[in-house]
Amino acid sequence: MFILISHTTYIYMCIYDLVCVCVCRISCLLNLQRYNECLVLIMKELEEDASSPDLYVLRAHLNLMFGDTTQAYHDMCRVLELDERHSDALMLLRQLEGKGQQCRDQAVGSMLVGKKVDALKKITTAIENNPSVADYHVFRGAVYRRLGDYTSAVDDFLLGMDKCGHQLDSPTYTNASRQLTLTYNDFAVECFGQGHFSEAITLLNKAIKEEKREKGFYVNRGDCFYQLSNLHFALADYRQALELAPVDWTLRCRCAVVSCELALLALHEGRLGQAHELFSAAIDGNPKVSRFYVCRARASHEMKDTVGAREDLITALLLDPDNQETLSIMARVFPGKSKSMILREPSVPSIRAKLEANLLSFLALVKQQGGKEEGHGLTDEEIVEAIGISLKLREDSSTDQTLADIHPAPEAERLC
Repeated sequence: MFILISHTTYIYMCIYDLVCVCVCRISCLLNLQRYNECLVLIMKELEEDASSPDLYVLRAHLNLMFGDTTQAYHDMCRVLELDERHSDALMLLRQLEGKGQQCRDQAVGSMLVGKKVDALKKITTAIENNPSVADYHVFRGAVYRRLGDYTSAVDDFLLGMDKCGHQLDSPTYTNASRQLTLTYNDFAVECFGQGHFSEAITLLNKAIKEEKREKGFYVNRGDCFYQLSNLHFALADYRQALELAPVDWTLRCRCAVVSCELALLALHEGRLGQAHELFSAAIDGNPKVSRFYVCRARASHEMKDTVGAREDLITALLLDPDNQETLSIMARVFPGKSKSMILREPSVPSIRAKLEANLLSFLALVKQQGGKEEGHGLTDEEIVEAIGISLKLREDSSTDQTLADIHPAPEAERLC
């Protein structure tokens, strides 16, 4: 009631200062408390004459009575464009800006205690009182992101960037841009979980356009391509991610899986040289998988490379003596010989030494990643267990690499 009386009092004070033909009509409407009609009349008058600061101030007070603080703020800004020393406009503007800062501080406090919905209400009130502050929009975008409302988050980040004037050296712009790319990624992860792989790719394209040095975006897009059976695009994205993180052995394993699948297609189509090359790439990615060697042995055998086929078959048996896939080619590569006889071949010691060297190199790579990303070196037992699990192809869904493997962004990045 006090607010209503104070605004009404000010409106009457303005009436006496206005010099226009509709003063009497405005006064009568105010006396009758027909504020909507009064507001319409003032807006009509402003369309004819937009040079009267007092009319804007009057409209601002009416808007405040109706709870439209944003329009009141813009009216005060317009008044100051006409008269930068207008005392009433300056006072009201300071009140609105102070209320906005107060609500923003309350929103921060709510976020710190996990009250996201309350924080959203507070920061929205802050924006209504002072819509010119870009940081408010970035903050609200971050809250929307935490609440999973990615569309609203994107809108606020873009608004924040616009209100920064797209100044690349602005900390607010940098923060908004970073938050925007992470939101695209989060939205893509949600789409992936719902099976909307094409939509996820579109979102990740936007994220990569904004940030080309983030390996997780390429991995996620590669996973989407993999689910759509676009293996060449998937492999290209995994390799791009690997360039950004050369010691990431999980990426090497991803590349190995897709390389093997492409190699199997090439082998089926008779492209033996390409199949052999892709099987070799798969082995370089993960030398622990017995099946990769068996498959390359088939390609070598088809290419009449008996020495290479025998070496790969022996390597596969050393890795996994119980691998049933070796039976289909063993009779052709080592006619009339059993597994035990094959493992007593003169070349076995040198092949074993070569395999051990490759596995030790792979072990060092995994340990290097563990020390870099986790802040400490992994134990040998942990590494052996990690690489001892053979990475199967997509028929075994339990080993599929998915978007869930990507760690969420640190809290410091998720909220400005």
